[in-house]
Amino acid sequence: MMLDLVFDVGAHKGETVNGFFEEGYKKVVAVEPNPQLSELLDLRFRDYDFVLIRKALSSYEGEIDFYLGVEESTISTVSEDWITDSRFTPNYNWWDTPMKVECTTLDNLIDEFGEPNLIKIDVENHEHEVLKGLSKKIDSNIKFEWHEEKYENAQEACQLLVNLEYLNFSCVAGTEGGVDNFTLEAAKDSNEVILLEDNTWEGLDAQIKKILPSQIPSQPYWGMIFAQK
Repeated sequence: MMLDLVFDVGAHKGETVNGFFEEGYKKVVAVEPNPQLSELLDLRFRDYDFVLIRKALSSYEGEIDFYLGVEESTISTVSEDWITDSRFTPNYNWWDTPMKVECTTLDNLIDEFGEPNLIKIDVENHEHEVLKGLSKKIDSNIKFEWHEEKYENAQEACQLLVNLEYLNFSCVAGTEGGVDNFTLEAAKDSNEVILLEDNTWEGLDAQIKKILPSQIPSQPYWGMIFAQK
């Protein structure tokens, strides 16, 4: 399969963008609403076929509140629930006063750039809302971050994908080395990745729960879910 196009939703400083180009993707459309990272991303990938969308993604087109992580930009988010009821809540002083940013949808990106080979979504508890902005029945592979303390949002995200006829899922729990760049092919060779025999949300739900501890630890589990047709 030709690796022509990938959408990197929540590009941050470009770690995964760089990985996609190293993997062989020809073009990356990166979505990153943090204005402090725009110049960095443009400079880092000025010699590549790289497009930066300086917006957030959500279920609608318009404006949305963006909470900037003052001390740690990786946890910046448009999810108010993430800053009031998550593992980061005790450190609420990390979050700046929200700024208004433009938001758009996956449907709009596909209309503008075409159907990508892969959509990666890592937006700190807003993944399910991003997927609500996808109504087109596409063939793109999709991977998105999940968080144990917001497990119901992962459930909703997977059901949205099942409704769009995604029937093959895999899941990995987060590790110190990160999991953003894992693929279904790589998953087959990893003992840390769950591959499903029952390719439905119910099957995925049962399998994910097998890797969760009986009691939520001080640093809850997180990881990536990979879906394909």
